[in-house]
Amino acid sequence: MYPGWLLSLLFCFGLLGAVLITGFARWRGATPEILVMAGIILTSLFQSGTSLLQYVSTDVELASVISWMFGDMAKASWPKVGVQFLVLIPAMAFFVYNSFNFNALSAGDDVAGSLGVNVNRLRLIAVMVASLCAAVATAFFGIIAFVGLIIPHVTRWLVGYNDRIVLITSAILGGVFLLMADILSRTVVAPVVIPVGIVTSFVGAPFFLFLLITRVRKR
Repeated sequence: MYPGWLLSLLFCFGLLGAVLITGFARWRGATPEILVMAGIILTSLFQSGTSLLQYVSTDVELASVISWMFGDMAKASWPKVGVQFLVLIPAMAFFVYNSFNFNALSAGDDVAGSLGVNVNRLRLIAVMVASLCAAVATAFFGIIAFVGLIIPHVTRWLVGYNDRIVLITSAILGGVFLLMADILSRTVVAPVVIPVGIVTSFVGAPFFLFLLITRVRKR
């Protein structure tokens, strides 16, 4: 189990990254593709800090950092699952409760504001809640990439654009996808276990490339 100060630190840095990206979006009115590029640039900046930690670490510490960066579901335990539930259940309730507001927000800030949505407050709270969820999951299991990027897109293709349905379905499909990736990581070269973060990256990267290509063609 990780100490509270470490989870707080992870939450603060996750929130910092989210605030910087959303602030950039409001400043320039960026498209989703540009936001992703901004996220990649910010990721490279944070990775340079991680690389510095690796450089000054001992052999044992370096092995721990590398294992965390791969993402590994083998680190799961019931106490960690309990902490996940304490964070994720209220977070899910918040997003489902505000699903109408998010539907309005998807139509634009002006439309949402005309419907009585406090756009700035909603966006700030949503970023904070999402950052807390990501911080807890990443602290326990490491970096497991592309789950939160590809699953919402797949969900919208399957069930449409009603955020109440999308949120619930994304949570279910995200868990199923991660479970399937974990099973694959344990069986593809058994008895060797591949970190699940590597499997999700192999699946997610081509999908994201396909997503970018289809968006470009539509334009």
